Amino acid sequence: KTFKVIESQADESVFNYIDTASSRAGIKAIADKLIGPKIGIVGLGGTGSAVTELLTRLGVGTISMFDGDPLDPSNVSRVYGSSASDAGRNKAAIAGDSVQRMKIGTRVNVHPQHINSESIALALRDCDVVFGCTDSARPRGILNSLAHQYLIHLPVCVIFDRTILNQPDLNMSSS
Repeated sequence: KTFKVIESQADESVFNYIDTASSRAGIKAIADKLIGPKIGIVGLGGTGSAVTELLTRLGVGTISMFDGDPLDPSNVSRVYGSSASDAGRNKAAIAGDSVQRMKIGTRVNVHPQHINSESIALALRDCDVVFGCTDSARPRGILNSLAHQYLIHLPVCVIFDRTILNQPDLNMSSS
């Protein structure tokens, strides 16, 4: 028996389906908590690009990306969403383009600057959670100071797990 072919719509996302796998895996409650908060990622190299990829695929609603560095050709193999033709481009811009290509619906804010400016501090202040994925001490120190000053939750190079999301002071309700 054959069935009529259903034509896809141009604006349809491949991720627009009823998710039953999350509940079977026991992570639906965690995934639901990621929709509402604004997530920031500082450093879009190997770790930051992987965190971006995973959070986007989990369905995070908004991701702000912060990195002032260009992609070095030697890092193409470990930076998610990049290719050899991206060498020299800003890493935050590459990550933003990668998320947009997924067409999942995640809103993207790209900040192709280092985090030592006032405008970036203000943009970071708008994030509910910021992932620090830098590989040098100076940006980590600046990020720690900003997180302390503005009371931003700062898991440093940590991917969400039940321990982090069940912290009583981490109010990540989707309301």
